[in-house]
Amino acid sequence: MEACKEKDLLEKLLEEMSGEFPAITQVLLSERDVYLANSLWQAATSVRIDRAGNTMPNTKPIVGVVGLGHVGGIVKNWGEVSEETMAELVE
Repeated sequence: MEACKEKDLLEKLLEEMSGEFPAITQVLLSERDVYLANSLWQAATSVRIDRAGNTMPNTKPIVGVVGLGHVGGIVKNWGEVSEETMAELVE
């Protein structure tokens, strides 16, 4: 398990998997990275409405628990996912 935490080993395993199973890799890694990045981005940039009806930025911390293999993809897609991309993805 400790060996899997090493970034180089994990990246190597993901590369091997993508060569053998490109469709699975697309769904399980790439598309999920986009979805997770967008979901976390929306939560982090959300607004709330107070009792007086004023819009205020969300100041509460946002925590996302994701697998180590998704961190790089989430960082890569952070704030970059368009509404069109999400519409295609959830279709």
